[in-house]
Amino acid sequence: MRLRLVLSTSLTICLFVYVGIFVVSHTGKSTPIQRQGAKGNDGAPVAGQNEVSNGNNHDNNDKGKADAHQKDTKLDKEKNGSSKKTSKVTKFIRRPFNMTAPKHVLGKAKRCKFPRHITIRLLPGPRQPVQINHVTKYTPAPCTSQAIVMLVINSKPENFELRKAIRRSWGNGKRFTEIYGAPNAWRVIFSIGSTGIQDGDAQLQAEYKQYQDLLLGDFVDNERNMSRKTLMGIHWSYIYCQPLFLYKGNDNAFVNAPRMFEFLGWLIIRRKLSRLWHGQVEHDWRFHVPNRDPYDPKYASKVEFPGNYYPPFFQGYGTVMSRDVARDLIIASDSVPLLQCSDGIYLGLLARKCGIDLIHNKRFHLKWPILQKKVIHYTRHDVNGYLVINNIASANQHIRMNLLAHAMMKTEHCWFTRVLDPDPDS
Repeated sequence: MRLRLVLSTSLTICLFVYVGIFVVSHTGKSTPIQRQGAKGNDGAPVAGQNEVSNGNNHDNNDKGKADAHQKDTKLDKEKNGSSKKTSKVTKFIRRPFNMTAPKHVLGKAKRCKFPRHITIRLLPGPRQPVQINHVTKYTPAPCTSQAIVMLVINSKPENFELRKAIRRSWGNGKRFTEIYGAPNAWRVIFSIGSTGIQDGDAQLQAEYKQYQDLLLGDFVDNERNMSRKTLMGIHWSYIYCQPLFLYKGNDNAFVNAPRMFEFLGWLIIRRKLSRLWHGQVEHDWRFHVPNRDPYDPKYASKVEFPGNYYPPFFQGYGTVMSRDVARDLIIASDSVPLLQCSDGIYLGLLARKCGIDLIHNKRFHLKWPILQKKVIHYTRHDVNGYLVINNIASANQHIRMNLLAHAMMKTEHCWFTRVLDPDPDS
């Protein structure tokens, strides 16, 4: 171990020294060639060449020195290359780095012209009330027509500011409704458990009356009930909205709404509407070993899971699935015992039961804070490249990243096909 530590330390020091030498050699300003005094045939300087005898000679010498300095600077640039070519590293290092998002203004939404050769026929609505297997205190209003993208967000009761920021930013589906002409093109609901305190439940009730987007379960909201909360949201969304795609995520994950809609529209055009489940597959084998410590929140008893390794599963911060996958997961939940340690692992067990393949998507991004920092700042290119980004620490960061996501979309892409009403006369 000591030898490895010494080798790694020495390699790191050598790397830093090499980078420092490279930066200094490429960023240092070239000094102009010093103007040497005139010399005689024997190599000695001519007497009186650099001396000033009177005012006129002083001015002439200054002009001569300035001209010589300009000529030497030109020669030096021609010799060492132009300043633009030699200062690439310098510009990258010295460029100002602003972490705040610019104030972008969203333009007025324009209705897209959909292609005529591809259509989607939505199911008739509204949905009829159906008894689900989870007791709920409050439920959102059912969809009046089939939803295109339904987002079920697991949230904690105390995260009111995060839910408010999501409603103001990427959770607002008004823009997609105007563009694509579907009343439920993009809808968000929050799946929450009870606080167990009378005052906390009263605040949730007031929030429910104001926004009508809370799905409140009749169980205490804690880490051991995450699987129950996730399954409740998927079950309700499938029964009452019948979405083409269902997204399950957490309130600390940012969803790039324009890129997500673009990605799902690309799947629709290519007729990939079945057996579809995208997310970030957990590849670290350490998380596939069950935790047998009864004092740990991730504890899984041998009664819940008798095996030695978990099957492949997604990271729980965000996944998107097609409607048939949501249906199969609901059916399989009747025969697979509830795993309380993790909702992502439990969905992996349901996927193995149904024979569903997990599709690893690199645009689902999980990034842990460096040096225990609470906030991770992202550039506009980072936001534009990902569909989902985890570990969003504040409500303001949701809003800033949503502005960056819309600013990077120079034009509204009409990826989604023409949506037809099942009853044209109505």
